[in-house]
Amino acid sequence: MPSTDHYNVFIIGAPRSGTNMLRDVVTSFNGVETWPCDEINYIIRHGNVRHPSDEFSEQQATTLVKSYLNTTFDKYAKEFGANILVEKTCANSLRVPFLHAVFPDAKYIFIVRDGVDATGSAKLRWTAKLDLAYILEKVRFVPKIDLPYYGLR
Repeated sequence: MPSTDHYNVFIIGAPRSGTNMLRDVVTSFNGVETWPCDEINYIIRHGNVRHPSDEFSEQQATTLVKSYLNTTFDKYAKEFGANILVEKTCANSLRVPFLHAVFPDAKYIFIVRDGVDATGSAKLRWTAKLDLAYILEKVRFVPKIDLPYYGLR
């Protein structure tokens, strides 16, 4: 087991590729938990919030970023009682080297879906009505210091 008392597992896949379904199957086992919202991009972007894209390099895994992310993951794993904490933010597919620099003991599950099928599914999802309750639930996971930045955007 890594230096913490849990393992981090990242599901890596494009949007609408089945990451939610895979996460739900994996977390059906005892001791395997996930975040109470679909994506935690706000948490992972902390320390790089002004970076213009979700693609992060290893160099962006500064000491402060590593400390924040490891502390945050440890806190939630303990809160959830997780032996394994599963994370599936789709933007992570653009930053695997960054994640590896932050979490060198993490495990990865890569999921691939036919691009034509994923595109059709994405079109349906992205043209759906705004789900305000979902947005408000995600706000819980925005680091407080980053709220003004996102609020003004």
